[in-house]
Amino acid sequence: MAAVSPPFVGWTLAEALERLAEPKSWNAWLDAKTAWEKTHGPITEDDVESSTAQRFADAEWQNVTSAFATVKVGLWQALRDENVMATGQMEGGVIPVTQRDLHSFTRVRWHESSIEHPATGDRLTSIRVYPVVHSVDAASRLVGLGLAEAFFKCVLQDPEARVLAKEIPGRETEHASVFDEGRYPGPYVEYNWDLDVTPSELAYQFVKDVIIDLDGPLPKASIEIVRLCEVIVDRLQALRALLASGKLVASGTHAATGNLVAVDQFQWKRRGMLIDVQNSDVLDGQKYPPTPRWTGLALQAGPMMRTDANMVPARFTQVEPPASAGPGFHLKPTGPDDVRPPTAETPKRKSRKGIARVEASAKDLTECREWLIELMRAKRDERISIKTLWKEARARWPELSNHAFLKARTDAIEESGATAWAAGGAPKKSQNRQSR
Repeated sequence: MAAVSPPFVGWTLAEALERLAEPKSWNAWLDAKTAWEKTHGPITEDDVESSTAQRFADAEWQNVTSAFATVKVGLWQALRDENVMATGQMEGGVIPVTQRDLHSFTRVRWHESSIEHPATGDRLTSIRVYPVVHSVDAASRLVGLGLAEAFFKCVLQDPEARVLAKEIPGRETEHASVFDEGRYPGPYVEYNWDLDVTPSELAYQFVKDVIIDLDGPLPKASIEIVRLCEVIVDRLQALRALLASGKLVASGTHAATGNLVAVDQFQWKRRGMLIDVQNSDVLDGQKYPPTPRWTGLALQAGPMMRTDANMVPARFTQVEPPASAGPGFHLKPTGPDDVRPPTAETPKRKSRKGIARVEASAKDLTECREWLIELMRAKRDERISIKTLWKEARARWPELSNHAFLKARTDAIEESGATAWAAGGAPKKSQNRQSR
């Protein structure tokens, strides 16, 4: 079995932001940030996140915030689609963090990796983001899938791998079938992935020729391909570790006997194993040609999955946020045995006027964001000016502040994926009118 990698500690919010951003979006953000810093001095992601309404009115600053809003789309979508998982610490416990939390808790500290609710002051710290296969409940998320399905979900459809794949030459041509169909890289058409492959070996497969010139140098993979292969091999070994640890059990047909059997966890530690990612088979790669050992494998909960039970959201009790708090964290930790302490300190009572103000503010912000999301999805490529939107928003929600409106607009761009709305300047006029 390949060398055991150190435990995956998760990414901070700032690290996840960079790893999951589209390359063009990330470069555009760096360009906008650099242009601003030449005139005004250094800024960080936290500065952009906590922008004031006065700064938003500045056209140059708007270019910075628009570029940053586009960068965040990758992380938001990965969280929404559960292609990555996030956890954070609150009141001594670890709880899941969702995309909705990052929208509701406006005080995001990217490098501290924490969020704070502006109305309640609730704070979630030490946030860490994990690819699915590295999440604490990875095994339970893969139960019921075929081995090939799990491979695609954890390896080729990993959001970081998909971002890196866009940077390699030939992604849309000669290498398209690798990511779309699971073909093993190289000059030959095969779908058997070597469980012992190293990043350097896999990278060479991407540039290997059918005919090798023994007198010349071997082709060398680009740094983009090497980085991609490091991620692919990391995810592949993490999937293998789930099977070798007994957290997952693969069951299928034993090729020699025809009996339905469960593959022993120690089999996954043997060298020379291949996965057929089209048929969910495992082959013996030490024979030529490789011969199937087990076919049609499906994943089931293993005897060691209980080790995950103390780390997944089942330890926490869902609670509705108080009416005065607006949107809040979805899960709140309880004691070790899910028993609340017999007594608790009584919170200080807020004034009725203050509570009503918080309720209205949170309600208007949520309704405005939902209105903008619906509008952007309906007119994804027909951007409406901020001035026009602000006028309409004020008519709908008279108590809505300009800062809250701009926050709702930024969130709506991220949620809807309508990145064209993040561009600065006035919208282009329609070209449909024919000249006479």
